[in-house]
Amino acid sequence: MHPAARALRTSPEVFTTALARLGEAGLLTYSYDGDPDAAHATITLLPAGSSSGP
Repeated sequence: MHPAARALRTSPEVFTTALARLGEAGLLTYSYDGDPDAAHATITLLPAGSSSGP
């Protein structure tokens, strides 16, 4: 997550909070490949109007 946060010029904490909020809103899903601080994550954008629970 650090490379993505660095690319967006924000902190990893702000980036992961934003992912969580977007997930709660049903806009995307995400999962970490191992440790949440790892460089690898899978992020899937959901179609408009999609509602997925946390």
